[in-house]
Amino acid sequence: MAAQTVRNNNDDGFAYSLFRGRKIACRSKAPKGIVIKKPTSICPETMRSHNGKKRKPELQCSADESSNKKGRLPHYPIVDGYQCLGTINSGSYGVVYKVQDKNTAEIVAMKKEFSGLSSTTKAEIDILKCFGGGHPSIVGFKEVAVDAYGGVYVVMEYVDFDLRGYMVKEVLPIAQVKMLMKQLIQGVNFLHQNRIVHRDLKPSNILVNKRGELKICDFGLSTRFGEELGSIAGTLWYMAPELLLGEKSYSCEVDMWAVGCVMAELVLRKVLFKGKSKEDQLHKIYCILGHPTNNNVDTTISSAKYVLSDAGFDLLKGLLTCDPTKRITSQSALNHSWLEMN
Repeated sequence: MAAQTVRNNNDDGFAYSLFRGRKIACRSKAPKGIVIKKPTSICPETMRSHNGKKRKPELQCSADESSNKKGRLPHYPIVDGYQCLGTINSGSYGVVYKVQDKNTAEIVAMKKEFSGLSSTTKAEIDILKCFGGGHPSIVGFKEVAVDAYGGVYVVMEYVDFDLRGYMVKEVLPIAQVKMLMKQLIQGVNFLHQNRIVHRDLKPSNILVNKRGELKICDFGLSTRFGEELGSIAGTLWYMAPELLLGEKSYSCEVDMWAVGCVMAELVLRKVLFKGKSKEDQLHKIYCILGHPTNNNVDTTISSAKYVLSDAGFDLLKGLLTCDPTKRITSQSALNHSWLEMN
């Protein structure tokens, strides 16, 4: 079954989409090659000082993580060396905290899946450990830490917004759209050159800081070229047609389709293909782009032509090509004239 993570309209944070629709496979120990920072002390659920009064907890977790039984206090995980500054967001499968490193004063993000060290967390750690921060458009990886209760946290670079939140803040001029697209394609090209397929590119998995610097995140569904792909993965609105048709032998072309969907969303300020099922998603793609045997894309998404130049529209068409063998590659997209224009 496809790992569909269709976004809820009320979901404005990136953490919710990071965790929805994940298949969980808990592990009893850390994966090979991963060093986990262990806590130096145990924090009881209810902490009291010598005079019997309750101590103020250092870190209060989200409602998802706390007990919902009346009268019970929530757990307060304390990760050695970090001070919680707040919760960025949480979903049914996990939570992301904004924390400060006590030693360096650096602000970082700390991500936890409630199930522990799941298969998706392991996959993300594996890729971030190799490539996190290795390119300006890839989110930086810090370490893996454990709280007093054995909860596993992935510590990463903190970035101010996700792209969806960044888009709703203000109308982005085309020059800024172009700047973001160039950074996105550079990051995707870096992944593809290193034989990584992201498989879940979407605005909530793309971060932007206050300086306009873009970072790709959430590698839980990512895979390396040649690895067993298993079930179809991704988020419905950003799935390439070949995935919707059940193709199991696919590669980096699916990322380029998702990049095209993100570009259209930046330009049109709305999701381009908003299907309710695989069949409906495919129907919406064909209604807007035309059937692959036809060549009517120029008229069906003509609204983008009022915003984009001819060169920009040409890049968009290249990305949103139904035939994966004809879809533009990350390297060709990076060399496209639209990205080189001032």
